[in-house]
Amino acid sequence: MSFFSKCSPFAFCLFVALAAFPSGADEQSEIESLKRQIEEIKRQNQEKILEIQRESQRQIEELRRKIEELEARDRVEQKSAKELLAEELKEKESGLKRIFDFNPDFPSYFRIRARFFKNATFIGATERKDDEVFFADSRFILSPMLKVTDNLSLRSQIDVARNIVWGGLGDSSVSQKFFESPSPSDSFRGALLREVTDTVSGNVLSPVEEDTDFFDIRTLYVVAKTPVGELWVGRQPYDWGLGMLVNAGSMPDQDLGSIVDRFEFDTAPLALIDERWEKLMFAFSIDRLSQGQSLIKGASGSGWEMGVGTLYRGDSLELGGYVFLLSQNDFDIGGGLSGDLENNINWSLYGNYNIGSFFLTFELQNIFGEINDLEEPLPLVIGSSDVDISAENFLFVLRGGYSFSPSFVDVVAAEFGWASGDDATTPDKLEGNAIFFNNAYTVDNLLFKHMIPNIYALEGSVINSWYFRLWSTLRLTESVYFTPQALFAWVDERNALSLDVVTPLPKVRRFLGAELEGTVTLKVLDHLWFDFISSFVVSGGGLKDLLSQRAFIEETVSSVDLADPPDFPFAFQGRLVLTLDPLIKRWTGSSTLLRRAFW
Repeated sequence: MSFFSKCSPFAFCLFVALAAFPSGADEQSEIESLKRQIEEIKRQNQEKILEIQRESQRQIEELRRKIEELEARDRVEQKSAKELLAEELKEKESGLKRIFDFNPDFPSYFRIRARFFKNATFIGATERKDDEVFFADSRFILSPMLKVTDNLSLRSQIDVARNIVWGGLGDSSVSQKFFESPSPSDSFRGALLREVTDTVSGNVLSPVEEDTDFFDIRTLYVVAKTPVGELWVGRQPYDWGLGMLVNAGSMPDQDLGSIVDRFEFDTAPLALIDERWEKLMFAFSIDRLSQGQSLIKGASGSGWEMGVGTLYRGDSLELGGYVFLLSQNDFDIGGGLSGDLENNINWSLYGNYNIGSFFLTFELQNIFGEINDLEEPLPLVIGSSDVDISAENFLFVLRGGYSFSPSFVDVVAAEFGWASGDDATTPDKLEGNAIFFNNAYTVDNLLFKHMIPNIYALEGSVINSWYFRLWSTLRLTESVYFTPQALFAWVDERNALSLDVVTPLPKVRRFLGAELEGTVTLKVLDHLWFDFISSFVVSGGGLKDLLSQRAFIEETVSSVDLADPPDFPFAFQGRLVLTLDPLIKRWTGSSTLLRRAFW
């Protein structure tokens, strides 16, 4: 038996088991192979990860693009919606504006004033009496327009609050105080500072109106543009020329003013022949006087005015004039007396010339006629039933200036003015004072604005006086202006005042005095301005005499010789102005050089 045949089963199994394990070299090879497989798997996984990332990034970018497209589309839709809404609102606003708008003739504004006066009235001529006046008032005036068509409109001015005195002050005092008896609706009229007596009528004139109504419809009139001209019909502001006599009183520095019930037709008939004549206009008007006052010294009564006027408006030249015929029956003289105005004539000339920055302008007014059929006892007292309104009743203004704008010196201007006075020794004749400067005509803020009206008991401005003034407006910054002014004034008729109709007081001296005034204007915001105004008067002999005589008339002194008139009256004023429309684009404290709406 061979060896193998003689081996046991255990030995065979062990051999087989040993033969089953590889050698060392084979193991290393297997390990390397497995590592390569692992690396391959890693590589394949990495490629798949990168591919997934790229796909994910592509999908993200696609989604972002879609989001941007949707957002852009949404923005377009929103913008379109906003634009549509804005257009709709604009259309509605335009539609409303086509119907309701501001009156292009006169401004709308809110004004607050606080004023202090020292020795500005006859009380200052009374020994051991303080003459101080302080008050504040507010005015809110709206000038709306209802535009029916492009050629037809209804225009108005509404005094929502007309110089309403803060706290209410009443007017029961004659001389001791400015006002008494508080009432929340007292309204400052605008000229007088104390109660004074009209020596002709005996009426006591008050500086205020008591229990004034709010929402006073000041004017209401129709403007119709026809192919042959314009119709102005209704109660309307009356403006002409420089506003020396007839002035609407609609500016922020003005009070009182002229209002008429009028039918007026403006036309340029020669333009139908040649268009070059369209600058030459004619006006025809009829005024009803029963609801208001005529030009004659505040007289009121049933009557008519009929007038014709013409105005040429060229590029550098304006020239015009008018003639009015006045008739007024049973107008009130005062004290229960009345008389008639028969065919009185008021005529005027106006001119304005501009060349470059230089301007020269003038206005002339005259009136003449007769007051007749006076009631007794006036005819017995004056020796006649008629009073002659002399053709010597003149008003005149000549103004010139130069505009430097834009520069530090904005404008320099000078002005001469004259109002003829009445001789108190001739009660049957009015040589002057039948007409006088409108209080709305801005000359100053003390002497002619308040002192002279209080002396003559007339709500005017320049009365029985002539003056010269020089002023300049300086642009300190873009929002601050300073306007200094120097004014010199003289008495026209020295027999100026009378104790009654037939008792003239002594002649007064000629020189009224000098007034220095300064106005600082601050533009607070667009449409909002603040003015601070200081006025100082150096009393001349004429002013002292007039104050003394008025104190005697008001019985605050027992004789003219015992009066002690002040040497230096002065006043301060703070004024806040809020404009509501674009008519006043720039405000420098005065309306003197502003373009006013007339004709």
